[in-house]
Amino acid sequence: ATSFLGMGFVKSKLFDLTERSTPYQMRSLEFQRAIQSTTADLVKVGSSRTQEDFTAFQAGVSTSLAEVKQTQEAIETLTGGEKAKTYDELKTIGNGIVDVTQERIKAEMAAKTANETITKNLQAASKKLGELDSQIQDLQQNATASFVSSMTEVGNISTELGGLETAKSHFKDLQLAFLGLRFAQDKRSVNIAKDAVNAVSAKIAQDPYLKTNIRASREVVVLRERQEELSRLLEGVETDDKKVDALSREVAERISSLVAVLEQEVAKTREMATTESKYQGDLMAQSNVTTTILISTSQLLGYGLTIEGLATKLFTVLSQKDLDATDARIKKTFEKAEGSIGACRKGLEELKDGASLKILQEVDAALKGIRSILFAPDGVIAKIRGQLTMQEKAGLAMEELRKVVLREADKSKKTVSTARGEQ
Repeated sequence: ATSFLGMGFVKSKLFDLTERSTPYQMRSLEFQRAIQSTTADLVKVGSSRTQEDFTAFQAGVSTSLAEVKQTQEAIETLTGGEKAKTYDELKTIGNGIVDVTQERIKAEMAAKTANETITKNLQAASKKLGELDSQIQDLQQNATASFVSSMTEVGNISTELGGLETAKSHFKDLQLAFLGLRFAQDKRSVNIAKDAVNAVSAKIAQDPYLKTNIRASREVVVLRERQEELSRLLEGVETDDKKVDALSREVAERISSLVAVLEQEVAKTREMATTESKYQGDLMAQSNVTTTILISTSQLLGYGLTIEGLATKLFTVLSQKDLDATDARIKKTFEKAEGSIGACRKGLEELKDGASLKILQEVDAALKGIRSILFAPDGVIAKIRGQLTMQEKAGLAMEELRKVVLREADKSKKTVSTARGEQ
C-alpha cells in the first residue's frame, strides 16, 4: 500500500513537471521576450523623427503587442484561467506613446515648415530694407550735394548783392555831384563840382558789377557825355539856362532811372538770398530726416537678424521655461522693430517719398506676417509648446512602461525560481 501511494505521488509530480511547470517556465520566458520586444518597439516609436520611421515602427509595435497577448493567454490557460493585466497595460501605454509621438512629429513638421517660411520672409524683408537703405542714402547724398551747391549759390548772390548795393551808392553819389554842378554859381564852384562828378564817375568806371551790366555801362557813357556838355555850358561866358535845365533834368532822370533799376535788382537779389537760405534750411532738415531713417533701417536689419536667430533657437528649447524666455525676447524685439518702422514712416512722410514708403510697407507686412506665424493660436510657438507637452507625456508613458517591464521581470524571476525548486 505504501509503495502504491508513493508511486501515485511521483506520478502527480511528474504530471506537474511535464504538463504544467515546464511549459509555464517556457511560456514565461516567451512572455518576457514579447514584453522586451514590445518595449524596444515602443522606444523606437517614441524616438521617431520622421513620419516614415513612425509608420514603420508602429507596425512593429502592433506585431509585438499581438505576441504579448498570445503568450499571456497561453500562461492564463496554464494557470487555470487567472487573468493578467499586462497586455492591457502595455496596450494603453503603447497607444499613449503612439498618439503623443504622432502629435509631436506633426508639430515638428509644421514648425519646420513655418521656420522655412520665417527665414524666407526675413530674407525678403532684409532685401527690401537694403533697397530702402540704398534709396535713402542716394537721397541724403543728393541733399548734401544740393546743400553744397546752394552754399556756392548763396555766396554768388551775396557777391552780386554787394555789387548792386555799391553801384546804387555810386549813382546816388553821382546824383548829388550833378546837383552840385547844376547849381554852381561861379567858375570855382563849377570846377569843384566837376571834380566831384569826375571822382564818382571814375569809381563807376572801375565798378566790377557795372562793367558786366550792359545797360548800366551804356548809361555811364551817356552820363559822361552829358556831364561834359553841362560843364561846357556852365563854364561859358553866357549860360543858356534853358539848355542847362533841360540837360540837368535829363541827367537827373537818367540817374534816378538807374537807381530805381538797381533798387529793384537789390530787392530781387535779396529775395533770392532769402529763398536760397530757406532752401538750405530745408536741405539741412531733409539731411537730418534721412539720417534718422538710415539709423532706423540699420536697426531694423539688426532686429531682423535677432528675430531670425531667436526663431531658430525656438527649435532647440528643452523646457517650457526656456520657451517662455525666448518667447518674451522675440516679442520685445518685435516691439523695437515696430518703433523703428514708425520712425522710418514718419521720416518718409515728411520727405513725401512715396516709393520708399511703399517699400517700408512691404517690410512692415513681412514682419507682421512673421509675427503672426510665430504667435498665432496655431503658430510656431504654440506648436513647440504642444511638442514639449507631448515630450513630457511621452516621458511619463515611458516611465509607466519601465515600471511594467520591471514588475513583470521580477514576477517572472520569482515564478521561475519557485518552479525550479519544485522540480
